[in-house]
Amino acid sequence: MKDLNRRDILKGLGMISAASLTPQIASSAQQKQKSEAPAAKKAAVTGGTLLNVILHGTYTVLLDQGQRVTLMAPNVSDHVYFAATADLDATSGTPEVIWRQIRWIYPDPTFVVNITGGSGKYPKPTPQNLPTDRVMIDWDLSKIKKFAKAPYHSLSLPWPDDIIPLRCDKGNSNTLGGQTYKDNNLNLTQLPTVYALAYQLPAGSKPTFKDNFNNDQAIPVGSDGVMRLHLFAEPPGGGDLMNPNIALHALCQMFQPTLRLDLSISSNAATPINDAKDMPPGVDRCEERSIGELGTSCSQVVDDLSKVPMKTKGVDAERAAKSWRFAGHPRNCMAVLINKS
Repeated sequence: MKDLNRRDILKGLGMISAASLTPQIASSAQQKQKSEAPAAKKAAVTGGTLLNVILHGTYTVLLDQGQRVTLMAPNVSDHVYFAATADLDATSGTPEVIWRQIRWIYPDPTFVVNITGGSGKYPKPTPQNLPTDRVMIDWDLSKIKKFAKAPYHSLSLPWPDDIIPLRCDKGNSNTLGGQTYKDNNLNLTQLPTVYALAYQLPAGSKPTFKDNFNNDQAIPVGSDGVMRLHLFAEPPGGGDLMNPNIALHALCQMFQPTLRLDLSISSNAATPINDAKDMPPGVDRCEERSIGELGTSCSQVVDDLSKVPMKTKGVDAERAAKSWRFAGHPRNCMAVLINKS
């Protein structure tokens, strides 16, 4: 696997702080964690090993007959695609995300993730009773006949133990609509922009991913006993607010229904996106950040300025809070789950 150097990151991701993603810093932080991480953190997960695959941006999550999950990212001109394993450094009191391994995802089949031993407890969706807290449509209700345009990349995973919507748009200014919305009788209460696919694996499990040389790379166990794999498919700068449906339309073009798959956002208003109210096991709210927000440290990820530590109050703290609330995803830069029974 090719490690990204400072120049690579600055060139490809522009708005990301190079220091926040360099493997060299991750390596030094890991050495620190080994000696200083609290014992309680190391024992946070018991009875197995938790793997969270966290999706940022535009993905189709194809739920195929309760057996497999296929992630398909459409080819969007302003998107960048990369994967990163992560750990949490809790030695300073506020957990900080440490990126351990980073690799670009290219438009070819070399990116493969191997996960074995999961129990697959996520309930198989019912077409006539789709959930309202996530964007899920049904293959048949949507009149999909076949795959059409090839994705930028796809990834096959086993059936998860849970699929958890995280950061969401709960306002009314970016309403999702279209004929496909009507065909599925949707009445969504929120539009998630980040999802976590959770796998509870037997102790000793070693999930891996293939690098560009077809070598297996381990997804490392974090200091709190959690394995984390983040997948990004989104624009570094938050996307073009004047063209808010570019990514969602590209996603729709990957499928061929009787007419065409039709989902769209009705507004380009830049309203705040709320983080998840209750974070699931093994996920820190700082892991919800979009690419454009990775330069904001976890200690500065706040929505309420009254919660900012005294030493960071002032202009810098206010800027960080606004960055967290406003510099995230365009609302259509989100995953769409498709149930195929």
